[in-house]
Formats: sequence, structure tokens, C-alpha cells
Amino acid sequence: LGMNAVAEAAMIRLLGLLFVGLLVMLILQNRGAVQRVIRDGASRGPAILRQLRTSLADTWHIAAILYVLGAYGLWIAGIPGGFAFLARATLLTVVVVLVAYYGIAVGTRLTNRALAIDDALDQRFPGLQHRVNLYAPILTGTGRAVAYLLATLLILQIWGVDTAGWLTSSAGQRLLGNLLVVVFSTIAAVTT
Repeated sequence: LGMNAVAEAAMIRLLGLLFVGLLVMLILQNRGAVQRVIRDGASRGPAILRQLRTSLADTWHIAAILYVLGAYGLWIAGIPGGFAFLARATLLTVVVVLVAYYGIAVGTRLTNRALAIDDALDQRFPGLQHRVNLYAPILTGTGRAVAYLLATLLILQIWGVDTAGWLTSSAGQRLLGNLLVVVFSTIAAVTT
């Protein structure tokens, strides 16, 4: 359009702001639909996850709008590598969440299949399936907790929190050791 560099930069930023406004409108228009999708899964799983899903359903649009505004702010500020970091961290976070979600689903299915007792063995050892069913939730719950913990640590690492460095520190190793003692003590107490 024959503009000088300053006018061109201002026009590009204004178009970016218009794009941000359109994205915010899109988020607000789809607020209820996404909220219903998130709430549909809130009836399953542990209580804390149900509460998190309910809270996420109520506030997802705020987080999405803040994310869009943050991305626009990084672009406007011209921070070298800022927008690329945000895009990469977001993509990796989505990958980690999907892998954790499907990993938990597959792990739960495999655990249930592995702990299924056929009728002949159940007739030979009456009550065996009942005893196995007592331990299945402990196994799947422990597996889920480990997957959630690993996914959380990995996501924090992706976003720049040095979780690997902290876990290798003496305080991190003490906490990890104490957590393992609690987990194994709980499992031993339940199985005896």
C-alpha cells in the first residue's frame, strides 16, 4: 500500500488485534458446547479428577482467552523465540496429555484383562475372582497416580520448570523416597 515501515507495523499489529478479537468471540460462542463436552466426562474417575473437570468446564473459556491474549502479547512484544516457545510448549503439552490419557485407558484395560479369572480356575479356587477384584482398583489407581504424576512433571519441564533438576536434588530425592515409602506401605497394608 506504499506505507512507511512504522505505518505498516502498526497496521499488522491492528490486524493481529482484530484476529485476537475474532478468536475471543469464537471462544465465547462455543463456551457452552465445550463446557458440556468437558462435563460429560466428569461423572467418571476419582473424586478429585471429577472436581477438576467440573472446575475446568466452568473456567476453560477464561484460560483460553488469557492464552490467546498472552500469545498476542508475546507477538507484540517481539520477544525473540517467545511465540515459538509458546507454540512448542502448547503442542508438547497436548501430546503429553493425550499420551497419558490413552496410556491410562490402555493400562486399565490390560490390567483388568490380566486379572480376569476364567470360570474353570474360579471353580477350582472358589472366591479367587473376588479376592482379585479387591486388588484390581489398587493396581489401576496406583498406575493412574503414577501416570498423572509423570505427566505433570513432564508438562512442568516443558514449560520451563526444572523438575528434573529438582528431583535430582537432595530435597527432591527425600520427597520421592518418602512418597515411595507411603505408596508401598499402603499397598502392603491393604494386601495383608
